Amino acid sequence: MPQKQRLTAKRIWELLVQDGHKIGYTTVKDEVVRWKRTNAPREVFILQEPRIGQRAEFDWGEVTLNIAGVWQKFYLAVFVLPFSLYRFARLYNRSTRLEVIQAHIEFFREIGSVPEAIFYDRMAAVYDSRKQQFNDKFLGILYAFRFSALCLQSSFT
Repeated sequence: MPQKQRLTAKRIWELLVQDGHKIGYTTVKDEVVRWKRTNAPREVFILQEPRIGQRAEFDWGEVTLNIAGVWQKFYLAVFVLPFSLYRFARLYNRSTRLEVIQAHIEFFREIGSVPEAIFYDRMAAVYDSRKQQFNDKFLGILYAFRFSALCLQSSFT
């Protein structure tokens, strides 16, 4: 239900008292907490068996490192190939679209290929949530790499 239509512990208590029940607010609140513990949605994992070269997963994070006694913040680009569980990571000083693209270039060079699909975790450099569409500049880079990989692949067959 939308937030406005959900019943809170306080509202449930008010409705019970209104119906003539003699019950304390704390009792209702405790029962709501117990109910949530046993009935809350649970995290679900779906077993996947990707094919070789089918996909990569990309995420962008922040790390703080102590280098020569000085704490510094860096940005970490991480790729995982689910089939082999191969991991690729690079640190950057900034986290702009250019670094995201650079990470992709380095990853494609490292593995010598471009996966069929890349899964992203809600990244602004990749997807514009206001426009509800993928970033054109980013897609252009990926298409260029995909085309290059296809041309390279077809020249060997």
